[in-house]
Amino acid sequence: MKKLVLCFILALTFVFGAVCPQTATAAESINYNDYATYNWLEKFVTANPTRTTGTQGEATAALWLEQELQKMGYATETQTFEAPVGSVAGVMNSVANSKNVIAKNNYDNGKQTVIIGAHYDNASDLFNGGFVSGGEGAMDNGSGVAVVLSVAEKLSKQRAVLPFNVEFVFFGAEEMGMIGSNYYVSKLSQQQRDNILLMINADVVASGDNLYVWGEDKKTPQANYFAQISGGKINKTPANTKVIGVHSGYRPYYSVCQMSDHMEFLYAGIPVAAFFSGNFSSGFSYVENKGKDDISHTKNDTINYMKNNFGISFVNNMETVSNAIYYGVIQNADSFVVQVKDARKYIINDFWLDMGNALLILLVLMAGVGIFAYNYYKKLQKRAILGNADVKTSTVFEKPDDDDIFTFRS
Repeated sequence: MKKLVLCFILALTFVFGAVCPQTATAAESINYNDYATYNWLEKFVTANPTRTTGTQGEATAALWLEQELQKMGYATETQTFEAPVGSVAGVMNSVANSKNVIAKNNYDNGKQTVIIGAHYDNASDLFNGGFVSGGEGAMDNGSGVAVVLSVAEKLSKQRAVLPFNVEFVFFGAEEMGMIGSNYYVSKLSQQQRDNILLMINADVVASGDNLYVWGEDKKTPQANYFAQISGGKINKTPANTKVIGVHSGYRPYYSVCQMSDHMEFLYAGIPVAAFFSGNFSSGFSYVENKGKDDISHTKNDTINYMKNNFGISFVNNMETVSNAIYYGVIQNADSFVVQVKDARKYIINDFWLDMGNALLILLVLMAGVGIFAYNYYKKLQKRAILGNADVKTSTVFEKPDDDDIFTFRS
């Protein structure tokens, strides 16, 4: 009987040991290649891991994007422009060429245009003279590139007749201060600007805790539309978007929602919808992930790091944004036009974004400080003459009373 029990135990042990090693963890059982956005991310980052502005890596990435879009059947063009690159490759205060890559779908000059874009450059070891390491730029902004490529691929297969043109734009030199998008907008005529129905931007849309869509620092029809069509998976940005007061290159911005290429369009009077991921409810400041260091612009910005730390969730984020854009814009084109046709009315005439106004405000503040300092100095002079005991208040802008005048004259 003991032998029978022992044999039974050994059999169970064998079966359990044979089965358990084959039971993969949740992360191991994920087939990432089932998702179009992941496939594009992997292809893009593997082929172009270093895409710093002005380097050969960025130039190679631009050519790669152009070739992939041509394979889909798109007519492509590029815009070459100069960008300041600091101490890239050891050359101090240098200027280098960068490119925007553009693909158009059955362009008709009689129709309005929807622009769908993402920047493809990244912050790597060469960025800013080696002070910042951006890994592969998988999150920032391989994720946005992957989303836009997935939408372009779906549209190329559908061959839909849309009530508007669709133009895909991949911007260079975003990390240097939105130089590529600024150049793109600068080349648009006023008629072309007026003809743009909406500019859609995808930037850092993978591993953040939440997904957001932003159209302005108030409620907008485009943000409402995309949040709704995502089934609540994409949030409208909160009223408080953590003012940060950062100057990017040549223009100030005051909110984390303004930190990407769409701002060049909004500044030109073109309505936008910006998709990004992150967390506005974790402490005082915006972070990408609660309880973790941010990924963007760090050595952690790699596909493997996101796999190991976020599993399938970072891919789900990309898929959600891709689906929101594709189904919201392409599959429901007529509804989209109705929802966003008045989006221009919601643009804030933002006094603070004008560089001239920012300098004027600074001068006014400096003048105020100067006036205060002068009056305080006069106050100190008065104290030196009268003595502290005779000064009845500590107000800087006080008028002398009769006793003060009498004492001073005596």
